[in-house]
Amino acid sequence: MIHRLLALCCALLLAGCTNFMELRQELQESKTQLGRIAGTVVSPSCADCPTILVALDDLEGRVVHTYRVYERPGAFQMVTFGGSRYLFGFNDLNNDFQYEQGEPSGWVRLPEKFAAGTRVEHIELSLSRTPGNVPAFGNLFDLRGMTLGTIDVELGKLADLADARFDPDIANLGMWQPLRFMKDSYAGIYFLGPYDAGKSPVLFVHGINGSPRDFAAMIATLDRSRFQPWVLYYPTGMDVSGILCKRGLS
Repeated sequence: MIHRLLALCCALLLAGCTNFMELRQELQESKTQLGRIAGTVVSPSCADCPTILVALDDLEGRVVHTYRVYERPGAFQMVTFGGSRYLFGFNDLNNDFQYEQGEPSGWVRLPEKFAAGTRVEHIELSLSRTPGNVPAFGNLFDLRGMTLGTIDVELGKLADLADARFDPDIANLGMWQPLRFMKDSYAGIYFLGPYDAGKSPVLFVHGINGSPRDFAAMIATLDRSRFQPWVLYYPTGMDVSGILCKRGLS
């Protein structure tokens, strides 16, 4: 009997070691791809206007690596690929998610030292009405399901708590293999019913190694005549601060 218990303990320990090795490998992979930039955006002509920052690899803006939306100019931080070389910012005066001539805008070249696995701070980006390079990315709203290049995030997709994506093994994947979780398109904010502008959204955010299914009992008691439940699903094995900030989520 004792030998069976010891064998079981060893198996559990080995499984745990395997999980930690997988997590370490995933985090190492993220370090080889992603970096973090932070700084300040200044817009003298529009200090309280919606502001969009776009990380690009060239001045033409043909390839968008990622973008962030802010309520106004000021301090910012964002995660992007180490291959990003330029940061373009503009005040989205008419909230159409598209840069138009006349909107305060500006470019800044990212420091040469910025690369995957690094953090660069104290970036200063000044927005003005002086025409500059016109980026070719078009309407950013069309890219709302994209973050960090080819990693997709589900936004506003209808789902049911019984869906297989919310199974414990998938939640476990988010803990131990977070990049795979992201690449398999599990992450996002899901609607548990059709969007209704007349109902207040209630966003449920799970904890470590959890899933939206953890709130099943609470959601079942929600007054659906007044509220609509939204659920955030994210990989708890890595810091994903900022990569889910998209239009319509705030």
